[in-house]
Amino acid sequence: MAQHYLARQPILDETNTIHAYEILFRQSQGMNRMITDHDAVNELLIRNTLGTYTREDLLGTHLGFINVDHTFFLRNYGTLFPKKNFIFEILGSTQVTPELIACIASLHSEGHVFALSEFVFEEWYIKNFSPLFRYVSYIKVDLRKNSMQRIKLLAANFQKKLGCKMVAEKVESIQEFAACKQIGFHYFQGYFFAQPQLLSKETVDPSLTKVLNIIAMLNSDDTDTGAIVKIFEQSPELSLSLVNFMNSGAFGLRQAIRSIQHALTLLGRKKLVSWLTVIACSATPNGKRHPALITALVRAKIMESLMEMYEDGKYRNTADSAFFVGMLSLVDVILNVPKAQVLENIKAHEKICQAVLQGEGTLGLMLQAIIFYEKEDFAAADGIMENLLIPAKALNEIVLKSYIWADAILAS
Repeated sequence: MAQHYLARQPILDETNTIHAYEILFRQSQGMNRMITDHDAVNELLIRNTLGTYTREDLLGTHLGFINVDHTFFLRNYGTLFPKKNFIFEILGSTQVTPELIACIASLHSEGHVFALSEFVFEEWYIKNFSPLFRYVSYIKVDLRKNSMQRIKLLAANFQKKLGCKMVAEKVESIQEFAACKQIGFHYFQGYFFAQPQLLSKETVDPSLTKVLNIIAMLNSDDTDTGAIVKIFEQSPELSLSLVNFMNSGAFGLRQAIRSIQHALTLLGRKKLVSWLTVIACSATPNGKRHPALITALVRAKIMESLMEMYEDGKYRNTADSAFFVGMLSLVDVILNVPKAQVLENIKAHEKICQAVLQGEGTLGLMLQAIIFYEKEDFAAADGIMENLLIPAKALNEIVLKSYIWADAILAS
């Protein structure tokens, strides 16, 4: 039986701010592919977006793009979805018929919003979908199915003619992101946001140096608790930030943290290291969170959960290290500093370095599985889970719970 997967991918504006998420349904059965059974897709879509998980669970405060085709509309499922929260993304395989056009026209009149997916600047596509142009608010241009030259030639005029927003799909590099911005795209989707930019500096931002120095002290067995508390006392703004952060409802602590000494006693050094890393990644100079931060948080929580399950919980006491690896996996992207330099600065353990830099060891394998999942290579992720003797189904469940958890952390 095929394993069904539900995942989400951020859609960002030109300032790297999350505008919406696309909710993705896939199956893994020896290969990576879309679910082809229309009834199965619709069932999963309705059950997961309106039943198993609430809108807040899946999307937080953002909009949600959901992939649909003619069968979805002809079964009248569109009326089930809140029009203020979801955008119907019409797939390229959709059969455009008079019945479909009537359904979409009716939903549009009620205030529902539509997007055309997998858009290609070809005569056959335009001819097929032109009856729907008057109803769409977004066109999603697939960069893998259109040459950049053709996009440059046609996109701006086409957008002006339709009067809708343009979304660049499958943007896989910073260079493609920059080119699409210059063309005039409004939103961007793909794995580009998790790619490091060209690093033009070799030193850590001064505002982060203090945090990284404290993390190094916590990682050193030679530093006693008194010395750690003392350096926190010399940084009252950091102490206040950490205490407030840890006291947020998202952590579910049974008692409020009153001081750094209390935090060390209650949490231990390893967990405190993890959350200082979160704070370091959150404190960007321009005050805006990098879109990769939520991905790092999700990775960290998945890593922690997988380690708690690994070999029936035998290595549960190393879950903090797993969380740390997840956070560090995107530290170069978020801080614009090479991973190796950050790991050296914070005196990370050798096993942590091997996992983050080479993908080696159990921690490295878990991280690889998560990255394969993000890239929708579910067959590869399943293979690693099988080698680790962790059910593939467990990873899917953990991912969804981690989305919810990460959204709560960033909202706190």
